[in-house]
Amino acid sequence: MKILPKKMASDPERLERFQREAKVLAALDHPAIVGVFSIEEADNVHFLTMQLIEGNTLERLIPQGPQGGFPLERFFEFALPLTDGLASTHERGVIHRDLKPGNIMVTENGRIKVASAVEALTRFSAIASMVADPVRGYSRLSYFAVYRAVTD
Repeated sequence: MKILPKKMASDPERLERFQREAKVLAALDHPAIVGVFSIEEADNVHFLTMQLIEGNTLERLIPQGPQGGFPLERFFEFALPLTDGLASTHERGVIHRDLKPGNIMVTENGRIKVASAVEALTRFSAIASMVADPVRGYSRLSYFAVYRAVTD
């Protein structure tokens, strides 16, 4: 479950963005992306119901220390399904703005699931509008790497 904080829900623009991006998330269908089942509101609390993933974050599973990291074979067991899942979202015009090991789940049977928090996704068209409207988009645009704005 993902709950929109009341402070954000009281801002009509943020609420509208939450609802719009939640619909985009709900339309994504890929085995490597956490599924969104519904967009709800009860007693003025706005929330998403999402697929329950039992397992650990990739961050917790990465070996630490001087010899940290995964052996190459294990790395590819994670990297290939992850890139396939992200490619499927890119095909729908959606990018993940906060991809990091803490947002990637590894299920108990070893499958990768990207946790797609609503705030972490945007459409390519939203990037174009941020560039076109620097007053409203500047704070979000300021932490975009240039390569993330390239769509082709």
